[in-house]
Amino acid sequence: MGFQPTRFDNDVWIKKRPDNSGYDYISTYIDDFLITARDAWSYMKWLQEIYVIKEPKVPEYYLGATYTGHPSKNWSITAKQYIKEGIQQIKKRLQIVLREEKTHIKNDDHPEEDVSPLLNNEMHTEYESLIGMLQWVVSLCCIDICYAVSSLSRVCAFRWEGHRTKKKKNQRLF
Repeated sequence: MGFQPTRFDNDVWIKKRPDNSGYDYISTYIDDFLITARDAWSYMKWLQEIYVIKEPKVPEYYLGATYTGHPSKNWSITAKQYIKEGIQQIKKRLQIVLREEKTHIKNDDHPEEDVSPLLNNEMHTEYESLIGMLQWVVSLCCIDICYAVSSLSRVCAFRWEGHRTKKKKNQRLF
């Protein structure tokens, strides 16, 4: 088919269109894939000759992104369902009540200056999991939280208790 893995992600395959009007992509993830191409169905038919593919259709939900519209017309992607499921998962795993914040990060917040004790191994893993979920939300569509997520991501090597608690009231932030 002529697709080559991209330099940045071996799970994203790219092929230049013959008319030089752009590129076609096949993104793979374990046993799932998504074709983003001008004529995706021709690639799908070719893949069906080689692999068993269950009921191929226009994507509705893929790796946390909900697709609405139709690829040949208006097409939109949202992460609302992924965020909703993530919040429920966090509440269940950590057995906490989350509060809503109007701003994504406080003006006077400096996580790099935190001197509280380091998290234990279990909470350390939870912190990395939460940061990973947030980074995926930023990648999908929520650029407005990019600064806050980046601010907390840059201290992933050392996760202090202060990153998960509010200093004045000692309430968990996640």
